[in-house]
Order: sequence, then C-alpha cells, then structure tokens
Amino acid sequence: LLIWLISLSSGINAEYGEHSNVNQKHFLHIWNRLKGHTSAWPFLEPVKTEIAPDYYQYIKYPSDLKTIGEKLNQGYYKTKKMFIADVHRIFNNCRMYNDPNTEYYKYAGNLQKFFISELKEAGLYDD
Repeated sequence: LLIWLISLSSGINAEYGEHSNVNQKHFLHIWNRLKGHTSAWPFLEPVKTEIAPDYYQYIKYPSDLKTIGEKLNQGYYKTKKMFIADVHRIFNNCRMYNDPNTEYYKYAGNLQKFFISELKEAGLYDD
C-alpha cells in the first residue's frame, strides 16, 4: 500500500509538477518582460470605463498585466496552461473589442509575438 501511495503521489507531482518554483520564476520573469515592452502600456491595468464605457458589456472575462501580477503573487497559476491562457486572454479581448486598424489591436499583436518568443526561450511553449 505504501509503495502504491508513493507511486500515486509521484504521478500527481509529475502531472502538476508545472507548479514548481522553477516555472513560477519563469512566469514572473516573463510577466516582468511583458510589462517592460514598448507595446504593453494599454494592457498594464484593467480597462477603465471612462475610456471605454461599454467594454465590460462586450468583454466578460477581462485580463490585464496588473491582475496577472496579483495572481502570480497569490500562487494562482498551478500550470503553465493557466498562465498562458490568462495572458492570451489580454490579446484576444483586445482584438475582440477594438477595430483591426487601431493602435491597440497592433500593440496586442506585437506583445503577443513577444510573449510567444519569451515562452519559447523559457522552454514553456508547446507548438
């Protein structure tokens, strides 16, 4: 029974091993790099209703770099998939709300390309 429990727990660790401190450090590093990118300024904080009054009528699951940082500090991201999905949500929301000819749309594309390159560099990108 003990051997079975040990093998079961090691299987769980392998499955959820992405929660390791190593990946958390990668997430934090990538998040910091994203915040410093020249195309990041529209995504640093939640969208303000003074700027886009109807934003939250269209976007039901908002995401931004400030909120992602708070989630990182709380240890929210248990897997790389969770972290990647939240960051991609920023870009998808932007493209859903904004016209393709806007600077915001362009910045979303630029930052997403940079994000993917950072994921690849950290060994976190699955094709």
